Amino acid sequence: MLTHIKKIKSLGVFDNYAAPPELKAFDRFNIVYGENGSGKTTFSRFLACLQAGEHSDYPHLEFYVDTQSGPLSHGQRYARNVRVFNSDFVEANIGRFEGPLRHILILGEENKSVAEEIKAEIALRDDRTKRLQDITTAVAKLETERGKIFSSIAKTIGEATSGSTLRTYRRPDAERAFAKLTSPKLLSNVELEVHRATVRQVQLPEVGKLNVPGIVEPGTDKTIGPVGAAQVLAQRCKALTIRSASSAVISRLATHPMIATWVERRYRPTQNSC
Repeated sequence: MLTHIKKIKSLGVFDNYAAPPELKAFDRFNIVYGENGSGKTTFSRFLACLQAGEHSDYPHLEFYVDTQSGPLSHGQRYARNVRVFNSDFVEANIGRFEGPLRHILILGEENKSVAEEIKAEIALRDDRTKRLQDITTAVAKLETERGKIFSSIAKTIGEATSGSTLRTYRRPDAERAFAKLTSPKLLSNVELEVHRATVRQVQLPEVGKLNVPGIVEPGTDKTIGPVGAAQVLAQRCKALTIRSASSAVISRLATHPMIATWVERRYRPTQNSC
């Protein structure tokens, strides 16, 4: 327990405080009162910083305090717990009076087991909070990777179609197309190349029906198709192959005596005498 505040320096209105000799030691219960601005809140904040041994708002603070466990000065941490119920505590734990107030629960020694349960619950909450943060981070990473995959798919489709699709085909288009699949499956590299080659194919204009002209059969007025014309030509070729060149010539010589005489004179063998 604190017994005397001997010295306070560089603490707001307590710029150079020294306890007068006649000031009595603290008792179990003590009342500190004064006008507004006299330093009551500053003094309560000073008591709250004893456990830490320093005041964050006053780095040059100096003090000297007597306690039942020995003297205490700046830089030393008070071994006992210090509880200060001032306006800072009310605002931090209950809330502002003009706003919604939070509940506060004060536990004594008899409820130490409850305090341990609360401590365990807080540890469990912190562990689950960390796990939730890790899961959230992992989900965000997977979403980023998923976006990269669909961007790559959209690029592949754009390249494979060689401009047949719109140039504005992007990741959202690929995602919508994937969502419409009723039975998606993972393709092997070979299947992927086959589908990619299929996508690259460009449909050509439809070929019209072939209009084959008719052929007039020789010696008649009958028009026949290609097959019939081929058959007629085959028969004619067969007839021509049966005939021989010599028989055709001899028959002509037989019917034209003058030609036969001329041929005979023209191609008569020459008599060579030895």
